[in-house]
Amino acid sequence: MIPGLYRLLGLVVLLLPMVSVNASVNAVSNLRNDSIPLREQVGAAALPKDIAPIKAPFKMPQLKRPVFPSRSISITENGAKEGSKVTAIIQQTIQQLSDQGVEK
Repeated sequence: MIPGLYRLLGLVVLLLPMVSVNASVNAVSNLRNDSIPLREQVGAAALPKDIAPIKAPFKMPQLKRPVFPSRSISITENGAKEGSKVTAIIQQTIQQLSDQGVEK
């Protein structure tokens, strides 16, 4: 009877750390899933329509939601090729958009 008890105790000692580690992994996995926002939850499109007014004890301009013109230039139109250094081409493309100014 005692050898059987030792086997059972040995089995419990072997399995308990596995159960504990598995529970910890699941807890971390659930934490990561809950704390990482989805693509739809971030970015300009996810901002509220109106920005709450600032109530400060000093003069401060109220914030406005930014408006971005719907323009785009592909870096490939400016000569970017896959597998090559494109830093200067990206800067050139940014400059082209900047030179177009702000829509009024």
